[in-house]
Amino acid sequence: MSTTTSGTQGLTATGVPAMPFWLTIIRGVIIVFALGALIASAYNLSLFGGYGAYLSGYTGPAGFMIFDAIFTWLILGCMLASEFFAPQLYIRIAFVIALILCAIFWLSAWAWAASVASSFFSWYNGFYKDGTLSAYGGSMAAAAAIGAVNWVLIIVFLVFFVRACMCNPQSQNFPARDPVEAELGESKPPQPAQTYQPPQVYQQPVNA
Repeated sequence: MSTTTSGTQGLTATGVPAMPFWLTIIRGVIIVFALGALIASAYNLSLFGGYGAYLSGYTGPAGFMIFDAIFTWLILGCMLASEFFAPQLYIRIAFVIALILCAIFWLSAWAWAASVASSFFSWYNGFYKDGTLSAYGGSMAAAAAIGAVNWVLIIVFLVFFVRACMCNPQSQNFPARDPVEAELGESKPPQPAQTYQPPQVYQQPVNA
């Protein structure tokens, strides 16, 4: 019961939990992959404009993928900004909920994009052999692949972020940045201040 209570307190606490540095690297990779998905989706929309309305809605999965990329940047941007500049505003449970929504959105986006790309390659490009249709399906497939990888990365980061929060149940207003202790999932206890003491000089007694 105490472990469950401690884990719950860790999720609802404020402040930056002790995290290994590779989680920061994963966040950077997620941001880059979100940019790649946005570029592929924007190129897809530039090919046919509103043509996707006949198959998958006005902007289709490409528009949803662009929304996911921007949503991801907002989440990770706020997380990194508060982590380094305003740790007192680091609300862990808010980031956990936002990351769960982000993972659901990416799952929906890449699955939708993969379905549309498969339809284009199976029906339209199979009959017409048009270069523009091939580019449309290829860019959609590329966006789906990038989105799938990003979805996996977000799941991995979410799992280890929750674990880090549960291992650090105390609220704190400073960023925990010790790499060795963060790898162990432990916070470094404060060290007592050491005062400088001058060396003692031994004086030999003088014989009278």
